[in-house]
Amino acid sequence: MMASAPRIVLITGEPSGDLHASLLVEELLKRANLHVQAVGGQRLAAAGAEIIIDSADWGAMGIVDVLRRSPTYWHAMRKLEAFLVEDPPDLLIPVNLGAFNLRLLKRLGSERRPKCLYYFPPASWDQNFRDRSDLSIYTDCVATPFPWSEKLLRDQGVNAHFVGHPVIDRVAPAADVGALRRELGVPEYATCLGLLPGSRLVERRLLGPQMVRAAAMLCRTRPDLHVLFSPPPSAAGGNDRGVDLGMLEGRVTVVEDSVKLMQAADLIVTAFGTASLEATAALCPMIGVYRGTALMWLQFRLMKLNTTMYAMPNIMAGRRIVPETVEPAETDASGIAAMARELLDDPDSRARMRERLAEVRELLGPPGATERAAELVIETLGRWRTVS
Repeated sequence: MMASAPRIVLITGEPSGDLHASLLVEELLKRANLHVQAVGGQRLAAAGAEIIIDSADWGAMGIVDVLRRSPTYWHAMRKLEAFLVEDPPDLLIPVNLGAFNLRLLKRLGSERRPKCLYYFPPASWDQNFRDRSDLSIYTDCVATPFPWSEKLLRDQGVNAHFVGHPVIDRVAPAADVGALRRELGVPEYATCLGLLPGSRLVERRLLGPQMVRAAAMLCRTRPDLHVLFSPPPSAAGGNDRGVDLGMLEGRVTVVEDSVKLMQAADLIVTAFGTASLEATAALCPMIGVYRGTALMWLQFRLMKLNTTMYAMPNIMAGRRIVPETVEPAETDASGIAAMARELLDDPDSRARMRERLAEVRELLGPPGATERAAELVIETLGRWRTVS
């Protein structure tokens, strides 16, 4: 009798995780005959995964947003726990989403959990020690995108492997910026300011209007300025409350592909997270900003975090190489405009920033990260069928 195809289950819950998981699935299906199921979104579905729970709208920011979605998380947790115990897959692959995935693994326990490879372990970007020794209990293998994460985890008994970051394979500086701008319908010789308010509904509502108002202020004194705006993903509702692109009086192009936006821009203002990492790979000068509600700001203060940097290139470099701010007075329209004006008026500073971003880019490893992760999955799985 012919053996059934090995079955893997991936669990992710934010756009970046959905993207990285989908790239991994595409690479795995080139190598093996697999039955792929997932908690994920549109990208995983398009890559060939059977979506067992749609997590496209799971992204949350701040305690209020998390509490509002907690019934969804709780229902999914219970459903997944039963699903994995009653019909264990050959391999479970959690992807980031530490608050959910680690809790799920602990609920399953070392006795009930399936064989597990954790891809993008929680807070792998952090170069400081965090107690992750529980990963040695609840996983068989960890594939991490950052070299320091491998050492920190191995020192705690975790079977961790540095595979590199897949952003290197997806994002590079544009070979011909002029040609790209013509493709996008952007004035070729304009000074282009990109605006990326993030992927979560809450952060777009808080950042989007301030970014656009800041751009409008700059447009009044810079006739050469053209704005590139990154629209919301479908998971964020497909629209931006409070964002009025009309105030830019036609000097704006909506660019669906955020990577092309970065490649075409002279400078971007971006939310923290994946976008700032992609901008690093594109060698795009940037300003990182975060804006919260009054309650989120209170939560931030009460947590007394020992963190002084939030933009990924700064975290990776261990020093501030791009401007960033979380201060409310600096993330309103006037504050954002002031920071952007300073860099737009200083091409030499932007050139030096590109040089420093190139150094950080090297830390992400060589090309082929997803391929290396796929090989590690196959090795951990222990059995497969080669695609004919």
